[in-house]
Amino acid sequence: MYRVHTTSDLAMLELLRTSLLEAGIPCYTKNENPVGAAMGEVPPLLNPPELWVAHAEDRKRALEVIKKRTVVIYDASGWTCSNCAETLEGQFTECWSCGTMRQ
Repeated sequence: MYRVHTTSDLAMLELLRTSLLEAGIPCYTKNENPVGAAMGEVPPLLNPPELWVAHAEDRKRALEVIKKRTVVIYDASGWTCSNCAETLEGQFTECWSCGTMRQ
């Protein structure tokens, strides 16, 4: 098994998990419900939520999908869809008109 991403942002973890599944990459999460942290037994930073893939051959492709999904999140500039030429605001990671991912 191969860890491909760690984040304290559970919404981001779910977005990335869904993206991998949509790309046909089997994956699962760990530590997304840290029971010990909720009870004060384990500090949350010592056991952050993680995203894993089971097979070595999926790791590289998973990292590529994750990179595409995370790079644009921090880019606030507007962009133009490469598929339909729709102009979009920077916070959107995919075209609202045709569904093409931001590149």
